[in-house]
This record gives sequence, structure tokens and C-alpha cells, in this order.
Amino acid sequence: MVANILLFRAGFPRLLIALGFVAVADLFVGFIASLGEQAQLATYAGIIAGAVGGPLYWLWLGVLLRRRA
Repeated sequence: MVANILLFRAGFPRLLIALGFVAVADLFVGFIASLGEQAQLATYAGIIAGAVGGPLYWLWLGVLLRRRA
């Protein structure tokens, strides 16, 4: 979440920042669901964050940082 705030201030694409905030929200939902013993919701949140949202976010951010270097 802190990285997204810093990226926002640095002028990175807004869609990338939105994807980052969605990934953070998804991880928070998964964590809260696991504390509340809702295993199915925690599993879905983990799949979405770990297999889709997270890798897309980090790949896109890596490409942007590589181009700026």
C-alpha cells in the first residue's frame, strides 16, 4: 500500500496504481477471511491476488522501472 502511494506521487500510470490498490484490498480481504474462519473466501482471495493481480502488478511495474532506468 505504501508503494502505491509513493508511485502515485511519482506520477506513474493511474491504472497501475489502481491495480495495486485492488491487490492490496484483495490481500486484506483474504487475511480477514482467514481470521474469521471463512476458508473458501480466503482461498479465492489468495488465488486472485497470488495468481492474477499480484504478478500482473509486479510485471507491469518492473517493465516501467526498466524503461525508466
